[in-house]
Amino acid sequence: MGSIVALQGGQYKARYRDHLGRSRSKTFRLKKDATDFLKTVGSDIVRGAYVDPRLGRITFAEWSQHWLDTKVNLRPGSLARYRRVLRLSLVPAFGSMRLASIGPLDVRKWLAELASAQPSSEVRRSYVMLRMVMKAAVENELIVKTPCVAELPRATQAEMRFLTVAEVDEAAEAINPHSKVLVYVLAYCGLRWGEAVGLKRKYVDTSRRTIRVEEQLTEVDHQFYFAQPLKTAAARRTVRMPAFVATLLEEHFAYVEALRRDLGLPPLGRDDLIFTNTKCRPWHRASFRLNHWVRATKASGLAGLRVHDLRHTAVAFAINLSNAHPKAVQIRFGHSSIQQTYDRYGHLFPQMDEAIADDLDQAYRARRNDAPSGQPRIPTLASSR
Repeated sequence: MGSIVALQGGQYKARYRDHLGRSRSKTFRLKKDATDFLKTVGSDIVRGAYVDPRLGRITFAEWSQHWLDTKVNLRPGSLARYRRVLRLSLVPAFGSMRLASIGPLDVRKWLAELASAQPSSEVRRSYVMLRMVMKAAVENELIVKTPCVAELPRATQAEMRFLTVAEVDEAAEAINPHSKVLVYVLAYCGLRWGEAVGLKRKYVDTSRRTIRVEEQLTEVDHQFYFAQPLKTAAARRTVRMPAFVATLLEEHFAYVEALRRDLGLPPLGRDDLIFTNTKCRPWHRASFRLNHWVRATKASGLAGLRVHDLRHTAVAFAINLSNAHPKAVQIRFGHSSIQQTYDRYGHLFPQMDEAIADDLDQAYRARRNDAPSGQPRIPTLASSR
């Protein structure tokens, strides 16, 4: 697979041709090292595992930027998250290192340091990103194998809060009247924030009591991206609303029409957003939270409640107040799979296990009641000894 040439000064040059037929060489102090190198390179070329060692000299910062530049189909929010993770977590740790020099021990040490300073969700997000970057380096034959062999850190789910019907009323009454109906839509229809603030008039039919979730509003670094694709294909759905929510929405439309007249704006059109700030502009999430939501939750004794907890509340209402089947819950709230519904809200389905136990008991008793005379109908400890 190659040859060894003795050089002046007692060194040895190993010459070989790579998988593309290009001439390559490497110098060693010992002839044995040169011989072993040629054997390894030859084996790698035969197995298709050869990687040009010069390619691995590119730094992580250079490669990660090149990798990011190829991600042309990412949504604005995802692209912003990728850039943030690279800038704040990965490049500071590995940026100046050559790709080929990053080993499993380096990754494990970085993970340990990250876990001591950041929540598990952030650690997972950073590690997943690193795995993607290094996997792409392997696929592009920059390195032989990825150093990301550690297990993915376990995620700890943020604790969910579920409101009662009375508490939803209290939160809605405490917030600025302009946003009262938004609270009810979130709590009883279970829309995600981006789905709700991106909801257009044409998607709401109060006569049929339906809301079509077709798109969402995304905000990245205070910039809005309208009519963005939903989180998953399953998130595209039609949600039937309670009659009282439909009535509230009709009142809300009348209020919005009056507000638009006062602002000198045209009537509410089919493609206009129905939940906006008082200037009829899209809601900035931070502005809504700090200027309205936090105040309302404190005033109603619900301090610390997150806006997303209204979606959790909507799920709890569907399960506990209407005994909805898990499949119906999955469809109504746009979960990607029924497994996701079980994983997230399985503890809210106690009646299902209870029903199973009751059915088993009924079947057992029916069998005993059909037993011939002289046999015990229900077993006892005494009869089983």
